[in-house]
Parts: sequence; C-alpha cells; structure tokens
Amino acid sequence: MSHRGGSTTYALTEVEAEEATHQYVLALMEHGSPGPADLFRVMLARPSWQQYAACRGMGTSMHFPTQGAGIAAARAVCAGCEVHEECLAYAVSDPSVLGVWAGTSERERQKMRRDAKDPRPNLVADLPQGDCYR
Repeated sequence: MSHRGGSTTYALTEVEAEEATHQYVLALMEHGSPGPADLFRVMLARPSWQQYAACRGMGTSMHFPTQGAGIAAARAVCAGCEVHEECLAYAVSDPSVLGVWAGTSERERQKMRRDAKDPRPNLVADLPQGDCYR
C-alpha cells in the first residue's frame, strides 16, 4: 500500500488479482453492476492466515487441474505450508470452495464432510495396518 498525494493505492499479488477478478465477475453476474467497493469488500473478507500460505503469489493453475492432470504439484506446495490446518478447516467448512486446498481435492473434502456427519464408527480405519487386511 502506498500513499501519494492524498490517494491510496493497493498492490495485489497475481493470486489476489485473479481471485478478486473472479469474485468481481461473480458479483457482476449476480447483481448486475458491482463497483470498486464490492471488489474491496471481497479482498477484506479473506481470512488473515492466507497471507502466510505457501501458495500465495504462485498463480492458480496448479490448484485447478484440468481433467486428466494430477494435483501432485499443488499437494507438494501444500505439504510444507505453515497454515495447512487453517486452510483445510476453511475448505472443509465451505462446500462452495473449489480447487485444491490444503492438498485436498473437492472430492476428498466432500468425503470428509460426509464422514464427519456419519455417526457410525469407521471399523476399517481401526484395523491394524498390515498387509493381511488390504
């Protein structure tokens, strides 16, 4: 952020700019005419932990793999991230979150949400880990 001649300007990373553009387009589609205040509100609504994410500034392509492309690159970045737990909690708590978050796919997070709602014990997970059970 810089202050020059009474006006304030904000510099965004590539990821922030892409996300802000995406949210701006969604707001435009939903409401018809979002303005700069809408864009600023989207940016302020981000969780503060995201500024420490290992993926910050890397672009979004690896976190939105196309059909047939793996998510190994995104998982590798997420594996060493200091905010991995916060990221996973955020992504699991909001089913509308798309792409790879905390090294998990949308399908994996959907299963986590289902498993969390299922009161039955996971008997397979409680078995000793040995070749005879696989």
